[in-house]
Amino acid sequence: MRRLLAILHVFVLATLLSAGGAWPAERVSAAIVLAVDVSGSVDAERYELQRAGIAAVFADPAIEPLLDGGLAVAVMEWSDGHAVVVPWTILRRVEDAQALAARIARVKRTPGVSTELSLAMLAAAELLDECPCRPNQRIVDMSGDGPNNGPVSTWIARDQVVARGITVNGLPIVTPAEPDLAAWYAENVGGGEGAFLEVAQGFRDFARAMRKKFAREVAGRSGLDQPVVASACAACEIPAQRGGIEVAPDQHQVAAPRLVVAPGTLVLAVDEHVDRLQHEAVGLAAQREYSLGP
Repeated sequence: MRRLLAILHVFVLATLLSAGGAWPAERVSAAIVLAVDVSGSVDAERYELQRAGIAAVFADPAIEPLLDGGLAVAVMEWSDGHAVVVPWTILRRVEDAQALAARIARVKRTPGVSTELSLAMLAAAELLDECPCRPNQRIVDMSGDGPNNGPVSTWIARDQVVARGITVNGLPIVTPAEPDLAAWYAENVGGGEGAFLEVAQGFRDFARAMRKKFAREVAGRSGLDQPVVASACAACEIPAQRGGIEVAPDQHQVAAPRLVVAPGTLVLAVDEHVDRLQHEAVGLAAQREYSLGP
């Protein structure tokens, strides 16, 4: 009997080794790459606001219901190139998430100057392929404060990533230097099933936007019965064929922006902070009005 068990043990090990030398991948509800901009426009203070905002998401005990089914998370910094600063980590308990938060807080910044967003998006997709997990959904979470200046057109990279069954969500950080960044992200970055944008009005709004974005990304994957909250995204559009969500360009001279979502989706309209400089420049009101599509 012992000999038989030993033979079976050797057979199982041989099977695992022939499959790549690893134990079976863990099943999780979602695998998410947090791709963070560290280009030249992100000074030390802005970098700390980003890092602290991401860490705060995982340090909060309120994350517990979002861990239902498990999450796989990796953090990647990008600029001229990219670097994985926190490798794949499986989260199933609050303690796992808080340990990840502590690790994020210790990250040393990756140096960079350019904003090669398109190459970063492709690198994030490769990183998802390397995840030691079996996710129900794969997500790239792109955040940044400027448009792409890399060698590959952003929409080409985005379409290649989406074709691999990956959802790309965007967190544009709108500043006076890039007042139309939300529209550019909607046109070039967001795509895939359920794609959406969460706009940060400046770096000091990053923590709020990241917390809200992460909750929305994960709530729909963990089976939680939570409403989808629509961002007040001025002047942006994600076509239905790329994500099922459309936020029409802001026509403040003619009509309020229009939000279209899939039938049966619960949407809550909320007021969003509007940067004072932008408010004065274009005369936008903080109050948005939304209508549901057919």
